[in-house]
Amino acid sequence: MNVRSRASTKASILTSFPIGSVLNYQTFSTHWYEISTTVNGKKVTGYIQRNM
Repeated sequence: MNVRSRASTKASILTSFPIGSVLNYQTFSTHWYEISTTVNGKKVTGYIQRNM
């Protein structure tokens, strides 16, 4: 599943995780989850589409 920079399918992909990965996230909106992760050694906030 892709982690995006904004809650939009057109936003750039920050990183991705294999389907079935155990992640800590919170609900951001009806269609998106918000996740904190590390990309290139920096902590970032990203978004995962809910229907994945």
